Amino acid sequence: NQRNLGNGLVVDAPTFGTLPAFALSHMATVGVRHGISNHGAAQNACFSDGARSYALRLAAELGGEASIKCAQLGTRGVPGPRPMESGVSMQVITDMRTTIEALGGSTDVTRPDRTVAEKALSASYTMSAQNLFKSPVMTKQLGEGYDAAIETLQQPVRQFSFADLATAYGLGATATSENSFASQMAAAELMITSGTNVAVAMDGGWDTHGDRAGTNVRNMMTQRILPGLRTFISRMVNAPNRNVVVAIMGDFARSLPGSDHASAMSATVIGKYVKVGTTG
Repeated sequence: NQRNLGNGLVVDAPTFGTLPAFALSHMATVGVRHGISNHGAAQNACFSDGARSYALRLAAELGGEASIKCAQLGTRGVPGPRPMESGVSMQVITDMRTTIEALGGSTDVTRPDRTVAEKALSASYTMSAQNLFKSPVMTKQLGEGYDAAIETLQQPVRQFSFADLATAYGLGATATSENSFASQMAAAELMITSGTNVAVAMDGGWDTHGDRAGTNVRNMMTQRILPGLRTFISRMVNAPNRNVVVAIMGDFARSLPGSDHASAMSATVIGKYVKVGTTG
């Protein structure tokens, strides 16, 4: 069940070993010995330093003109604190249809004019500004959402074909909600195409105690994760004029022999400028 990719990198043949050839020749693993075997603490440590979000810091540093530079795809929350970084907030994207409409890609003539909608939101924001930022969490996030929505409507129209996107990822013609990993990958493509710097897709249910042969994990990878991931890698990672890097990780690895909580992990990184190898 092993596939040796060279330079010390060995992957699980039935799962990662079936990724597109380009991925297998541009893949590396980065070992992280964080010393944590508790789910919550490990997840927080993977995404923040305890006060600031790594995803938001990266999105802010990459710059660009996109109105949404950092996105959480689906309803499963990104762990750790998420304060704004240099004006960049993390926006939750749960339905691709509303995002396409906000970006101007919808042909539905019943939708409000984008200029009118932007002016209405701006007026509402001005009237509510004094109260929006009184709460350090809930209304503050609402205020950040206003900022992103207004800036999105001010951006030039971007045309998208959801039919093409849905076909590529095996989704229904009207299945715009992000309720599967494949739909999250489709949403990642949508957001990156619109200029988003960092898109995070979370998946749950991986606490696989007793999975001694790895059968449960292989089945979940094969059925839930790999179809959408393969499509995304094929369409986005080797695309011209764009440098898309995929990082795959859990909160920690599983210990032998009982597939319990280990206190370290390996992050898999795939990208056109990644050299095959491993840090161990």
